[in-house]
Amino acid sequence: MIDISADGSAVYECEMHKLSSYGFWTTSTGINTADQRNSIIGNYLHDWEGDLLEHAFRMQSGHAFFLGFNVIEANRTMSNTQIRGNSDYVVIYGNVMDRVSGFNPASSTEVALIHHCIADSNIFIGRTDPSYITDSVIRDYALVIAAKDIMVRNNIFYNYSMATSLTDMRPDIDVSTRVHFENNTVVCPVEGCKVDNQVAALAVSSYNNLMYSSAPTTNIYDEFYSLNGSPFDGKSDYNQLFGTAWSASSTPLFGWAPSVTYTDWQSQTGQDAHSHFADPQIAVLDPVAAGFARPSVSSAGVNSGFVTGNFADATGRIRDSSPDIGALEIVR
Repeated sequence: MIDISADGSAVYECEMHKLSSYGFWTTSTGINTADQRNSIIGNYLHDWEGDLLEHAFRMQSGHAFFLGFNVIEANRTMSNTQIRGNSDYVVIYGNVMDRVSGFNPASSTEVALIHHCIADSNIFIGRTDPSYITDSVIRDYALVIAAKDIMVRNNIFYNYSMATSLTDMRPDIDVSTRVHFENNTVVCPVEGCKVDNQVAALAVSSYNNLMYSSAPTTNIYDEFYSLNGSPFDGKSDYNQLFGTAWSASSTPLFGWAPSVTYTDWQSQTGQDAHSHFADPQIAVLDPVAAGFARPSVSSAGVNSGFVTGNFADATGRIRDSSPDIGALEIVR
């Protein structure tokens, strides 16, 4: 639809529909040689109809892009938003997206790094409408990361098997390093949910995240944290976890050499000492309804978070001196 090779350009408030392979395409042959400081703001993309169905937004070798306040319904594409190699300082803010997105190279044989990017205050929806069902994976992952210095915060992930995956793209791509998850809310109404670490990523931090599964049953292989037998390098604390089909003594809650319960995870790793296993009391699980994913004022996550550099919530509301766990700061 739109091919961007420019410096300081913008696409504002367009409606794009009946699309073919891509919504946006931007690529350079070198590192940040042409595509810099461009903005994609307030657009509505929907209704892919072509035979070559790729990605709603694809970037290769971009610098200082802002992708904000868009609604991207990427039905029939392979994925939604892909930030590919040799890209840096990309901000993905306040969008509504579906399918899988990622900060990762196109393949493990491509030496092309992504670093210093942020996904903030987006809503990722794992849609089940038949128009979204193709041969491509649409609901396994919301956000795939094979990159360094990545911030993922204030996002709401709805109806995915895995909210995020730190994927293994070795040998040419180093393991992910300094990936930070802060104040995200994960809501899973159909099955268990997890943060998946396929490889021993380095210096990972996980603070103030709310992971909630309202599924009446859950697969034995669905943990809240899945580490595939790898040690956890980093810090996880001040999170809140709850599943209607789980208890704090359920195995496996944490897929960690071997899969263990919540209390075992705390005692054996020293992680999540201040975290809660408690019902967040979320009344609205419809992603298009008012109050979606907002915990009750009596939730154990209210005023229970760790003070980080995250000063605002997913709606732009300033967090108080005792921040709440999850993407939304509760108003009394």
